[in-house]
Amino acid sequence: MSLAVRNELLRSSEVTAVWPNDDDFKRGWLTKPVYVKSRSDRTAMVLRAIERQMRNPKNEANALPDELSVEHLLPQRGTVADYPYASDLPLQAGETTEACRARLCHTMGNLTLLTQALNTAISNGPFNEKTAAIVQDSDLRLNAWLRTRPNAPWNEDDIQTRGGTLFAHASAIWGRPAHLHPKASAEKGGARKHFTDRIAALIAAGLLHDGEPLTLVYKRKTFAGQLTVNGIKVRDGVYAPSEAAKQCYASTGSTRASENGWMVWKTATGQSLRDLLYSIGESVDGDERSSITA
Repeated sequence: MSLAVRNELLRSSEVTAVWPNDDDFKRGWLTKPVYVKSRSDRTAMVLRAIERQMRNPKNEANALPDELSVEHLLPQRGTVADYPYASDLPLQAGETTEACRARLCHTMGNLTLLTQALNTAISNGPFNEKTAAIVQDSDLRLNAWLRTRPNAPWNEDDIQTRGGTLFAHASAIWGRPAHLHPKASAEKGGARKHFTDRIAALIAAGLLHDGEPLTLVYKRKTFAGQLTVNGIKVRDGVYAPSEAAKQCYASTGSTRASENGWMVWKTATGQSLRDLLYSIGESVDGDERSSITA
């Protein structure tokens, strides 16, 4: 994924374009139907990516066939006699037993890939018969686990358990990064982030705390400051980082008009505020929009 696409997805708040966090991603992965017959190619694309992710250097380097079809392990027309319900169904509000099964039937935990010939051959038969045929003819990592459960049943509990196993691979591929890449360029025409938002991000990340001592060195003189949620406190007030630096400079008689305070204020470990911002994916796009004085 390109850096530009990655960062645009992270910024987006549109419902159809938002990049979900791992909790939301997993909830949807386990509970929402993804298979739609008219667009089964999309589901197959996801399963193919999972198959590649599951492979390791110990596996044979077999190329994936171009024509693989999506198979429902619990058949869409499977009978209750062949596939008894789980004892404790994960029913959603107002959902019937039948609707719950129909929903989970189309979730990722119930889907796999097979050749069309094998898919047609196993049809809607009992699970132990399907398992035997898949184990005999399929070499995919997606199906290798079936070799360890001969004659085992298959129900809603199993679907969710396998869904969780597949999600571990999905999150490794598509999991949301914690932050924007630090080299991301600022949005054209967009308002710069307020300095207090950046301070809040550093505190939330556990890198700084309210009351953290800071220092600034100018003309061989060391100035003390204290981080607050409203800015940097120096002797006569609380200011944005750059303005706090200029206040220190002014006390020496300097008329220096500008400074990037994120670069010059440092923690006890010698890290600048800019370095800490970069570590959480925040960029410094220039001087702050305003300051607060006390």
